[in-house]
Amino acid sequence: MKVTLDDVKKSLPKEKGRKDAIWVKLWVRPISYPLSLLALRLNISPNQISIVAIIDAVLAAVFMSINNSFFIISGMVLLNLFIVFDCMDGTMARTLKRASYMGEFYDAMGGYTMCAFSLFGAGICAYNSGKNLLFDWEVYLIVIGALGSVCDIFARLIYQKYTANTMMENYKMGKVLMRENDSFYSKEKENKLSITYLRLEVDRQFGIAGFFPPLLMLSYIFSFMDIVLILYGLYHLLAFVVAMGLFCRKASRFGV
Repeated sequence: MKVTLDDVKKSLPKEKGRKDAIWVKLWVRPISYPLSLLALRLNISPNQISIVAIIDAVLAAVFMSINNSFFIISGMVLLNLFIVFDCMDGTMARTLKRASYMGEFYDAMGGYTMCAFSLFGAGICAYNSGKNLLFDWEVYLIVIGALGSVCDIFARLIYQKYTANTMMENYKMGKVLMRENDSFYSKEKENKLSITYLRLEVDRQFGIAGFFPPLLMLSYIFSFMDIVLILYGLYHLLAFVVAMGLFCRKASRFGV
């Protein structure tokens, strides 16, 4: 079967499309469709695109850490391309109707790699370049970037560990627990006044798959990288504290 651009566009479920970040709707999705079609025509698999996204995220952080304007700009371009690759692998899998657990694994690996290195690389970039509004070449910028990255990945680790443990516990009791069937999570996610809902919405719009990559590039061009680092560092620290408290509370009640 010959895949067409219309097939690629129709592969996106309406519900998923509605949940896309504004930046994804405006730029990422439109450019990802023809690139996905090209990759499919070249017999490139969705998992291979996911691996490219992982490499892209690492190179972006490494390039931003090099004190050279060419490498810094290249790193930030790669940072923005990561979102495109992140959309492409899922789009290609849905078009081919080949969604798999391993595909989700590779896709998650890309997201974790981006979380672990992007803000840290941005902190080193801000320190080296001096493209800041409040601080000039302060080592605190590296610390903020590193702390933000650690808190971001740690918060996700807490959630994944909680999910894995509850799934195993339910499996032992003859049940199967999926994230969508977790009544506590579902209620929190749908309640627009809950911390969980607000956390997901902020992360969707301003996180690694939202406005963060273009905002970081603008902050370098217009010299306010320290402001972006402080805001994201504090946000990830707060998200980590909230995740730790929330899932510790859930874990203490589980099975009681």
